[in-house]
Amino acid sequence: LITETSVGALYIAALFPSLLVVALFVGLIAWHGVRNPLPKPPPIPLREKLIALKDLTPTVLLIVLVLGSIYGGYATPTEAAALG
Repeated sequence: LITETSVGALYIAALFPSLLVVALFVGLIAWHGVRNPLPKPPPIPLREKLIALKDLTPTVLLIVLVLGSIYGGYATPTEAAALG
């Protein structure tokens, strides 16, 4: 507010550091998994995996609607937060 920086611009500026942290976490988890392997779990059928994805749909839709409305210029961050 003091610097009058756009919230959308701040979100875009945070994208690279966020992806970098995610990549480091994935690398650390993969390294730990290679060093300490677990027994192989039983296979899960594709149908069961797809059914489990339906629980993720509302969350993904909310993220797309809120950020999409900000980046698309259809809503201010406050309006997008109210939508969320």
